[in-house]
Amino acid sequence: MRRERWPDVIPNAGIRWIEGGDTRDFVAGIDITLPVLDRKGGSVRAAQLEREAASKNAEDTHLRLTTTLDLILEELRDAHRRLETYTTEALPRAREALDLARMGYEGGKFGFLILLDAQTTLIDVESARTDALVAFDRALVRLESLLGRKVE
Repeated sequence: MRRERWPDVIPNAGIRWIEGGDTRDFVAGIDITLPVLDRKGGSVRAAQLEREAASKNAEDTHLRLTTTLDLILEELRDAHRRLETYTTEALPRAREALDLARMGYEGGKFGFLILLDAQTTLIDVESARTDALVAFDRALVRLESLLGRKVE
């Protein structure tokens, strides 16, 4: 059983009116709480509640961070897939189509609109690849921000 070293001393003072008369008395005193059997159960319970609240807060934070990490990783994977597709498939094909359209135009087999369409397609594919690169970089920055370090 733990007891406090010093008891609580509470001074009090006031004026008391006597009923049925016109007199009043000044009253002064002190209250002394003797901690004979006070085990500070309220303080212990309050500390337990604070510990439980902190534990719940830590669990909530862990769940939120885990969910955020999963979303960022999915964004990163998606942007990487798109970037790879544009870089290895779409961009080389668009360049090849432009080269063929240019040779056909110069050889008189295609009209100017075919060449112009091939150039527009290449520009669109390059723009889409740039958008995928930006999405990848943004997801990477968010991941590094969440982890608090650079990702190699």
